[in-house]
Amino acid sequence: MAEKVKPTTINHALVPKQVVCDKEEVSRLLSKYNIRKDQLPKVSIKDPSIQVLELEPGDIIKISRSSQTEPSSLFYRVVV
Repeated sequence: MAEKVKPTTINHALVPKQVVCDKEEVSRLLSKYNIRKDQLPKVSIKDPSIQVLELEPGDIIKISRSSQTEPSSLFYRVVV
């Protein structure tokens, strides 16, 4: 039987750019906003974009979104 090919959602035009944060960036982020990792917004490990990036629970991603009013906005999510 032929193997089914999953479409890659990460490269879709409507999916914002997502990058995994390294330990140094996570440390700066948490100290800048004086927060703990568990206080960040969460994203499910079952999210198709997270599955493509092969992340694990506890990893933090930086999401860069653009809109008509803002050229680029950064958002952070912790994988749960």
